[in-house]
Amino acid sequence: MSDRHLVVSLAGHLLAVPIDQLRELSEPLPTAFLPLVPPWFRGLANLRGEVLAVLDVLPFLGLGELAERPSNRLLVLSPPGSDATAGLLVEKVHGVMAAPQEGLRRTVEPEAASLPFAPYLEGCFLPEGGAEVSVLSVGRLLAAMSVG
Repeated sequence: MSDRHLVVSLAGHLLAVPIDQLRELSEPLPTAFLPLVPPWFRGLANLRGEVLAVLDVLPFLGLGELAERPSNRLLVLSPPGSDATAGLLVEKVHGVMAAPQEGLRRTVEPEAASLPFAPYLEGCFLPEGGAEVSVLSVGRLLAAMSVG
């Protein structure tokens, strides 16, 4: 796993996506609605000729839908060792951050452990002078959403 992460907001919490699992970052793309799919499957988008599944993790976790805001972004994710590529909608992108030299704590704080996305976390780190950031397990999340 990369020591560099893209830090995003999702459900009001800071999450980090390892850079080596992020293929691209864009504004949300128009999607084609598909009937009879789970509510977290927003639809299919055309990413320069490639068909991309667009996902909203909030309904998957039982937290409603992501509200449309100008700050929303689409993370195009492609975990190593997987043929799956999917777009994940997030509330906001905060930037790239390196995990501290001491690395990633494999346990998460009790507050994060009680969050709905806790089963999809790899661990956490505390950036210098900042709030704790939980690292998202992209492969585990996409597999649970039946994309990986």
